[in-house]
Amino acid sequence: PRGECTVTICSSGASTVLSLADGVRIRGIKFVHTGGDTSGRGRDGPRCLEVCDGRLVVEKCFFSSSTGSAVMCVGPGSVALRACGLAESGRCGLICVHGGKAECVGCDLSDNALNGADVQSGGHVSLGQCNVCRNRQTGVLVADLRSFVRIDGVAITDNARRGVTAQKSGSFVLQNSTVSRNHNVGVIGIGPWEEQSEPLRIVGNTISDNHSTGLWLQRGNAHVERNEISGNGDSGVVAFGPSNTITLKYSSLCNNAGTAVSVHSLRCVEVEGCRIGSKPRHLGEEERTAFMLAMHPRLGKGSICRVLDDAVCSEIFNQWRYDEARPNKG
Repeated sequence: PRGECTVTICSSGASTVLSLADGVRIRGIKFVHTGGDTSGRGRDGPRCLEVCDGRLVVEKCFFSSSTGSAVMCVGPGSVALRACGLAESGRCGLICVHGGKAECVGCDLSDNALNGADVQSGGHVSLGQCNVCRNRQTGVLVADLRSFVRIDGVAITDNARRGVTAQKSGSFVLQNSTVSRNHNVGVIGIGPWEEQSEPLRIVGNTISDNHSTGLWLQRGNAHVERNEISGNGDSGVVAFGPSNTITLKYSSLCNNAGTAVSVHSLRCVEVEGCRIGSKPRHLGEEERTAFMLAMHPRLGKGSICRVLDDAVCSEIFNQWRYDEARPNKG
């Protein structure tokens, strides 16, 4: 069982375990990395397990580094982590860079000083049925157009900053997951600039009770479908960027503290089959807007909003009449 055997390494800088071969399997060991040179960043930082070549399978193990990251996967290296802990580290739980591939199933990436998972410079990561909680920055950070990430059935909660940041990722899928009680935005997607790039896919999730906006989409294309986005401390969904195309389908966006959906300066937005509502007012509070639409004036006829829900159309029309009646605030 995990933790029955403990290996403690006092290192002067490198990793506790270095994997370079195919066909290696590790099971039921706790690895603790201490010491090391803390001046290095990213690829050069301290780490407990490093996979830089070959294929490694790890089951029911625990990895922690007091000064660096629990697991690093880099270059042609590939690792499958099953029911493992990547936690309580001085930097990240998992770092995957420069083409490294990591598959985590049933793992705990929690209580790390930076991010639960950090994917950059062409890393490939799949997270399934994992917990990513209480990290002191972001739960999952994805950066660089060459990075590929799939998150399925993961609890991303109580992180000190954002739940998920997907920035310019080559492919990003978040599905069937819970993103809740994070201390900033639940999910922020800063998509790729190239029009031919694959859109961010956010499908079948519960994004709730985050301290700021539930879902923030900026400068990229996104497909958002069958999500429950509610109870967040600001808006449910905010989307902006002149080149964006956003599809919002069959989602419930209610009871958020700010606007349920706020759309600014998009090239195209499509809304279909959604339940959109504002949080009930308390006595003396200003009226809230459920759906705010401000298309980019420079785009002219190139800017399209296609709304296929009668209730949302009525909300837009009523808000337009309300703003016409108060031109100084319209």
